[in-house]
Amino acid sequence: MERWHDRSLGHRLYDAFTVAGLRVEAIVPGRLLCSFMAPPRLTSRHAASTQEEIEIEARVLGMGDKTGCVTVEVRRKDTDQVLAHGRHTKYLANVSSKL
Repeated sequence: MERWHDRSLGHRLYDAFTVAGLRVEAIVPGRLLCSFMAPPRLTSRHAASTQEEIEIEARVLGMGDKTGCVTVEVRRKDTDQVLAHGRHTKYLANVSSKL
C-alpha cells in the first residue's frame, strides 16, 4: 500500500482506503475483475451481508481519440445477483494549462 501514497503517481490518500481489501481475480485487455469481503460499514443498505464476498467487474465499452466509456457491475459472487450497475463516459481532452 505504500506505493499508493507515492506523490509521483498522483494518487490521493483516499485511494489507499478505496483499494484496501480488493483481490484482483482477472485482468485482460479491456476488463478487470476484483472481489472483496463486504465490511460492516458498507452493508447498512442491506445490499450485501457482512463478510459476504462481492465481485466488481469493470469493462471498457469503447475508447476513441476524445472519449472513453466504461461500465462497472457489482454483484454477489455466490449467486451472481447484480447489486449495482453503472456507466461512465469521460471526455479525454489533451488540454495544456496556461497557468
